[in-house]
Amino acid sequence: MLKAAMLWMGILLSSCTWFSRPMPPKATADPATEKRASIRQELTVTRDARTRCLLHLHGAVLDLMDGRDPAALGAAIARVCPDGWASGFKALQSLLAGDPWSLQEHALRFLEASSVPEASSVPEASPVAGDEALHHLRLLAAALLANADIPDTSFTRRLAMVAMRDPSLPVFLWTGAPHLLREVAPPGQTRTLGTGLTFSRSDPLPLLGRLHFSRPAPVTGGSRWKDGDRLSAGSDHPARVTLSLPLSCSTPGPMLLELRSLGPASVRIDGVLEAESGRTPGVEGGIWRLQVPPFSGSRTLVISLVATPRAGAPRLRLVPSSACSFGVDPFPSVNARRPLPAWLAPFAGLVVATLDASAGSFSGPRSLLAGITSGKPRFMLARALFARMILADPSLLPETARRLALLQTAAFPGDGWSLFEQARIAEVDGRPEQAMEKLSRLDSAWAIVARARLALETSDVPTAGDTGDAKFGSPLAGLLVSSRHHRVFLTAAAAVRRRDPRLALAYLKPALALRPDLPDLLQFHLQTQQFPEALAEGLRLFTAGYLNETLLSSLGSACLGLRNLEGALQWNDQRLADDPGSEPAFLRRLDVLTALGHDPAGLFRELAAHVARFPYHRDTLLLYWASPSFRQTTLPDLKALLDLNWGKDAPAVFLLNREEHFLSSRGGAFVRVTRWVRLNTPVAVEELGELELPSDALILDVRTLKADGTVYPPSSTPQKSSFSLRNLEPGDIVIFSYLRVNAPVPGLPGRTWGPRFQLSHRAFPTVLAEWVVHAPLDLPLVLRPEGRLPEIQRTIDADGVHLKLQSWTGDRLPSELRMAHFVAPSIQMHAGFSEEDLYALFAEETPWPDWDSLELAQLARQLCPRPGAACVPDTARWVLRQIRDDRQLTRAAHILQRRAGSRIHLLFALLRHQGYHPRMLLARASRTSDGPIAWPDPAEFPIWLLDVPGFGFIDTRFSHLPPGRMVPAVGGSEAVVLSPRPTTVRLGPASPQSRTLEARARISQDQSANFEIHEVSSGFHAVQKLDTFARLSPEALREQIQVDSLQRYFPGSRLLSLDWKRPPADREELTATYTFWAPSVCAPADGKNLELRRFPFPWNLRRRFGVFLPRTTDFLPNALPYTRLELTIEPPAGMMVEASPELKLETEFGRLHRRLVPGPGRSARLILEKSLRPEVIPVARWKAFSAFVQLFDEYETLPVVLVPVR
Repeated sequence: MLKAAMLWMGILLSSCTWFSRPMPPKATADPATEKRASIRQELTVTRDARTRCLLHLHGAVLDLMDGRDPAALGAAIARVCPDGWASGFKALQSLLAGDPWSLQEHALRFLEASSVPEASSVPEASPVAGDEALHHLRLLAAALLANADIPDTSFTRRLAMVAMRDPSLPVFLWTGAPHLLREVAPPGQTRTLGTGLTFSRSDPLPLLGRLHFSRPAPVTGGSRWKDGDRLSAGSDHPARVTLSLPLSCSTPGPMLLELRSLGPASVRIDGVLEAESGRTPGVEGGIWRLQVPPFSGSRTLVISLVATPRAGAPRLRLVPSSACSFGVDPFPSVNARRPLPAWLAPFAGLVVATLDASAGSFSGPRSLLAGITSGKPRFMLARALFARMILADPSLLPETARRLALLQTAAFPGDGWSLFEQARIAEVDGRPEQAMEKLSRLDSAWAIVARARLALETSDVPTAGDTGDAKFGSPLAGLLVSSRHHRVFLTAAAAVRRRDPRLALAYLKPALALRPDLPDLLQFHLQTQQFPEALAEGLRLFTAGYLNETLLSSLGSACLGLRNLEGALQWNDQRLADDPGSEPAFLRRLDVLTALGHDPAGLFRELAAHVARFPYHRDTLLLYWASPSFRQTTLPDLKALLDLNWGKDAPAVFLLNREEHFLSSRGGAFVRVTRWVRLNTPVAVEELGELELPSDALILDVRTLKADGTVYPPSSTPQKSSFSLRNLEPGDIVIFSYLRVNAPVPGLPGRTWGPRFQLSHRAFPTVLAEWVVHAPLDLPLVLRPEGRLPEIQRTIDADGVHLKLQSWTGDRLPSELRMAHFVAPSIQMHAGFSEEDLYALFAEETPWPDWDSLELAQLARQLCPRPGAACVPDTARWVLRQIRDDRQLTRAAHILQRRAGSRIHLLFALLRHQGYHPRMLLARASRTSDGPIAWPDPAEFPIWLLDVPGFGFIDTRFSHLPPGRMVPAVGGSEAVVLSPRPTTVRLGPASPQSRTLEARARISQDQSANFEIHEVSSGFHAVQKLDTFARLSPEALREQIQVDSLQRYFPGSRLLSLDWKRPPADREELTATYTFWAPSVCAPADGKNLELRRFPFPWNLRRRFGVFLPRTTDFLPNALPYTRLELTIEPPAGMMVEASPELKLETEFGRLHRRLVPGPGRSARLILEKSLRPEVIPVARWKAFSAFVQLFDEYETLPVVLVPVR
């Protein structure tokens, strides 16, 4: 019984254990599989034709994502859906076949056939109105129409009708031909075309494209915009464009705005003006780069700008941090759609990626398609879209993009899309033969025209013996018969233009029948000087409304060809009315008015008014200042300057060195430079016989004046940038003068940054140096004198304020070794500036962090997987070791791809990605100037540093300098912070440096020696050597040590071996072991004694510092490392080292300690310790310092005596 009970108990316990086990997880159903089953089930019960069509369309989308052939899918759709629906799949097949013209036609036909006839006539529940698969297929077709090459006007009309039926499709503005819109759409509807597209993103990605701007309807009687006018908040300009973006941040974070407005613009956040017209921050021309102040909560960003038809498309990019997001206010009817079903998500992701790339956002789409192609290597559609996306990505360097695209095509070299991309890349790379070979394997109208164009561009001009279209073969001739694409006729016309203008004209006419807006016929008539025909064609384009700057200029050229000056003036004035800032149009106006015989005084007044309004127009300004009305201060008398007899002992002397500045109240200035140089010696005649002036100078006068009054003009050739001064002899005077433009500061109207004028020359003495300034009374001037200057004379009259500075009989600038804080006498002038303006300019040099770069974000995560103290030094060391610093200021993403560029800009961007907030600093060498930092000139602060709060300063110039260490040149000096506020910081002290040498010298009977040296260096001394050792090959390194080090201290020596090792990443330490042989290290002394006179490696301060010369300026010694030498001397057989007394030298300038310690046997150890204080030596202490140096050298090089063994 007991056994039975126990048996039943075990059974019960095991059954309880079995029932207590968790249920096995239920397999998750595949959404695509479930959808296919649902489609099969619904097809068995559904009889409605449209519903069955949509079900088959859903199945085709699933098959498409599985890699099925789009052509077969399109054929299946054609059997069950309305006409034209299959064209969507045919467009994808054309993409895979490498036929862009067929792709565009099929895509447009699909959009026409699948569009909703009228939004009000289709119920909301209609399968056509709400089907997400059809909607995304239409979006993909619209994206494939981006930058479409419009074949004819009928294509444009069809495209516009599609856009008006479905405003959410951004197809029309992507075509690049908005001037054709007025033919097909009423004004009230044009403003909504292409504006409804929204983006849904989880990662911070850029927004780029005009499609998000909405244009208001033109206002009757609206005034024209004039260059320089500001865009007020209530402006009703007809071309005004406004974009409103809601911003939201959970925690305060950076948000960056990049805007290329191409006209006046304003940026407001919650009604507060952040930037406005005329302000162009950033380092790239025409692009605003602003940082939205950090905030939490919601804000509204409003961007207003004037986008004239001639200006092209404005561009916007908004890059939020991960804690912030933004959106676009959509039209009410656009986004009222149901959530996406799971089975459609992969295809929707593919479509959204293509849309984002078409709108200018590439990082996220590239990441998505890279994942698709890696998971489905034979999914040709994704691979073709990926290759297109890579080549269009502006964040990639062109060569990088081409290499990445070729990687996509390498596995499928014979596919049409692959041949298409390979041909494009080969043509861009300058390999037309390979491009022709790829194109020859494509059989399409586009490929035929592309081959003809490529043959035309790469071959010689056809001779008179060439016949018809034989140059391109029969395919192009066959296309000419029935083509509806204007490119065919333009290519044929270009081929025969020079040989047979009549045939070219015959080809141009059908091209214009297809595209009446083309200017090619007008340009053809101008080139062939058929001016009546050119005028007639221009008037046709003007009447049709195809108005742009080129058309007005061409109409003016046609009138000039017909000698119709009044007509030329009329068209030119209209061009100026549309674009007052066109400098070529204004200069042509002056030419036409002069030819019409207008009063020169009136022309000069008009010229002066234009100069005041547009002070950055260089050619116009030079014309104005070089005119006869130019008023300058009277020049001094040449004979009076010669009578002073100053500088006759020098090879040459400046009799006059003069700069005269003329400032404009609108910003900018002109400098008239006048110099008279007398050549005193044959050496000066030989060296100064070629006169080279600045490349942007307008030459006013160049001549040579002989002692007898004879004047010789120079000789010049177009191939040379310099003038050859003829028949030069000692005693001749070279006279020259020229004008230069000092343009206003970009984006800061009314502000001028003047160059620094040196009153003394670095090589020649100067008799008279003059600096003259003429400025308006209301223009605030800031003078920055340096050194000892004479008093500045100031006068005021009706023309403005006039400043004059004269310096007589000045010696050449002193050029003494290691001058400390010497400031040459000079002066600099700024106009219209405040110090806040200056620091705002400095702040704009802060690099763009490139938030949208996947490569930067991934690298930042790799270098700093989790926040910690090692993130900053690890990231800095990676940049220092992996990036070659060439100081080119490009985007951080480009620097990373090139592995070369500005290290500090890349490091700044990586640290920002990691959540740090570094600051850019501008520093100067500590011996450059000891004055306070006020109105700093960027040229005076050439050293860029990075300040990371909580860590310290980083100097990226040296690859092996540990982050946080300071080099002696800048240690302890002040630096300028690139920020909107005038901030300076004191840099940390220089890191200590040392050098320890443990050496052994084995002296032979022939008085030569073998040296074995083990050297350990630290600090900046080691950093410099490590950079050199790492840069050079072993052979080059041995040669450099042999020549630069050994031969200097041991003539005739030979390096025998060299071994060195890299230090740990966080230490600036060099350990090297080397051996060399040196002859004649000993010399005979008294009797049979020898003197060891060569040691490794003396400083030789007398020669290094030039203490045997008198000084007139303070002296700053080199920052030499603390050095300890321990040399074991092994004398030759029969000799021993004689004892010598201990020597000590310690003063305010430095110290030296030398002692000779007996060693085992006949050897001895020479121990030498030396250091120098890197402090300024006043000129009054120069004699004491010279005496110290002489004694230092004597102690350092005192021979060691070897005597015979007794």
